[in-house]
Amino acid sequence: MAENKKIRLALSDDGKSIVMSGDLVSLRRDARMWASLKRIDPGYDSAEPVVRIGDHETQEVLRGLHAALAKRGYSDENDDAADTVLDDFYREEEAFSEFSKKARLIRNNDCDSVDFTSFESVVARELPGRSLYPLQLLSAYHLAFSQNACNFSVPGAGKTTIVYGAYSYLRALGKASDKHIGSLVVVGPLSSFGPWEDEFESCFGRRPSSVRLDATMQLDKKKNYLLAKEPADITLVSYGSLAQLVNYLKAFLSDNRSMVVLDEAHKIKNTSGGLWATAASSIAKSASSRVVLTGTPAPNGYEDLYNLFGFIWPGRNVARFQVNQLAEMSKSEDDPRIPRLLEYIEPFYLRIRKSDLHLPPVDDVPLTEIEMSPRQAAIYGGVERYFLEPLVGADFDDEPTTKSAFAKIIRLMQAASDPSALLVPNDDPESNLSLPPELLEDIREYSRAEVPRKYEVARSIIEEVVDGGGKVIVWTHFVSTLKSLERFLEESGIRVETLYGETPTEDLDEGDAPVQRTRERIIREFNNPSSSLRVVIANPAAVAESISLHHACHVALYVERGFNAAQYLQSRDRIHRYGLSGDVVTTYYKLASLGTIDEVVDERLRMKEERMMRIVESSSIPLFDNVRDGLGADDIKALMRDYASRTNAL
Repeated sequence: MAENKKIRLALSDDGKSIVMSGDLVSLRRDARMWASLKRIDPGYDSAEPVVRIGDHETQEVLRGLHAALAKRGYSDENDDAADTVLDDFYREEEAFSEFSKKARLIRNNDCDSVDFTSFESVVARELPGRSLYPLQLLSAYHLAFSQNACNFSVPGAGKTTIVYGAYSYLRALGKASDKHIGSLVVVGPLSSFGPWEDEFESCFGRRPSSVRLDATMQLDKKKNYLLAKEPADITLVSYGSLAQLVNYLKAFLSDNRSMVVLDEAHKIKNTSGGLWATAASSIAKSASSRVVLTGTPAPNGYEDLYNLFGFIWPGRNVARFQVNQLAEMSKSEDDPRIPRLLEYIEPFYLRIRKSDLHLPPVDDVPLTEIEMSPRQAAIYGGVERYFLEPLVGADFDDEPTTKSAFAKIIRLMQAASDPSALLVPNDDPESNLSLPPELLEDIREYSRAEVPRKYEVARSIIEEVVDGGGKVIVWTHFVSTLKSLERFLEESGIRVETLYGETPTEDLDEGDAPVQRTRERIIREFNNPSSSLRVVIANPAAVAESISLHHACHVALYVERGFNAAQYLQSRDRIHRYGLSGDVVTTYYKLASLGTIDEVVDERLRMKEERMMRIVESSSIPLFDNVRDGLGADDIKALMRDYASRTNAL
């Protein structure tokens, strides 16, 4: 690599190109530099050292060229002292360099004590309902200073509170300040809307005015609100509504000097032109402050970071690597570029680990193994033989074979909980596999004659907790289980509410409160200590993220679980979060039908959980690779080993 080589830059007379001069001999010999210049200008020709600006902004191209040269060991300078465009660019780059150094110092807890004390006092005044713990204060201070940052803290660390801390400070600065923020816009999943509103009330001591721009509001009403320039305390935008509102949001953000928060921001990780990612990128430049929140920033690889840092600093590529390079780095944990990547992005993100929260320990009750009734055992055995026997000896590294196995395993998991579910079509048509007529008749007879023993054990645990004055969150993997368990418990005299994909969200713009139960009302009632609602059944695919139940509920019961370890851990974090007193015991019960796929799920989840926690606690950026995925080839292989060992034993 060339070192200490000087390249001088000047704008062409027509302002459409950047002309390079200086050590062009070294530049032409540097193949990697040539490749970088081709990325900036596909028509670049080393014989004519000119980078065309094209349809891009001049500053953006200059920034890319400056970064590419620096990465290859070249130093560049202005070759035309009279050129104000270049002069402004280099002044801005120097200022950003100094800013980044200070952001890095703050991130590493090297703060100006006077400034930090002033920040702390303003936050204490503005947020009368919350006392931020030290790491939350540091994170909020870092965000308030930088105004553009990622927070990759684990679930339960209080990321929403951190944002409100920074926002309250920036809003309190007043309109005369260049850093003043006048509006808060949160883009997130529907499940996040209620928690943002509830946390606002907890922090500020009053219920917020809130506008939800989601599918429940007509498009004309959304546009009218954004054009009215009268922002509510919180403007909540669903990812699904983002694309249709891009142009209106740009004007709204600019007019109101807005802070935009991407909650559960891993949803914009798609670097191949995904609709949500493209829409988020489009509004970034219009915001005065940009915040990314996610506890899983790189579920598939370092390439997932590209859009996140591109959102907070649009046009800068502070990660300094292209998507394909980040993808290459994901393939080897020893890639020498990874330390450089982490160094580049360090000033722009903060992360609180689970161990930093010093939470009280949990009571993880050993797996409760339940012997099925003879009738259910016979059905399960028939389903297992019918589906798994043809898979013996199959190649599960072959994608079509693996995909076919997925559908069979879904049905097998249902048979282990409640065989009656096999009579109901699944949402995924590919898992609606046919069974022999005699087996179907046995299942119909079972549905008329029996209640699954899992349900009876679940009822016993629930009654014990409720009789002791406690509350229980019950988790099921399948919606069919959720609905049938709900019926069973209500027939047993236990009041139950459910949280899953079909549970509606509130529409706060409709005036009179709707009569149907919404997920926000259910959560608020469940969290109310004086409420009679003691039991909620939930589906982790719909509500494992965003909701907090730890102040009211300290018991979780897993009637069934899937292979997705990240989803499982997120559901556990709903009741084990920062804010628990040291004497609170959080208890987890897990049910499994003896001699079934349930036991394989438990084994695989324990293995994945151990690996994930090792990554989460030790890595600066948690890289989950395929651990975040649900059912995979390795899971199928483990199931087939279990099947082989049991059938051979028989």
